[in-house]
Amino acid sequence: LCHYIVRDFPVVLYNSDYWGSLLEWMRTRMLGDGKIKSEDMDLFIVTDSPEEAAQHIIDCYERSCEKRATRGHERPIYSGLPRGDVADRFARRGIP
Repeated sequence: LCHYIVRDFPVVLYNSDYWGSLLEWMRTRMLGDGKIKSEDMDLFIVTDSPEEAAQHIIDCYERSCEKRATRGHERPIYSGLPRGDVADRFARRGIP
């Protein structure tokens, strides 16, 4: 049995209308009842912008690369792609 800890993983909730009710419930019920911490609400972004979603993922990837580089690793375990390849994939889809 293997256990992995995922750190600094980009979570994007796309379409604020779709996720609005869940987020309101999380704020009022979960946060209000002390089931989660306010910092937990910062573990994801909600956006209606493909550009913002893509930038969040790229920024997260770059932060992870920097953290791992300081520990003697070249790139994040979960990725395997150098930063240029990630940006190229988004560019091919018309996302800067």
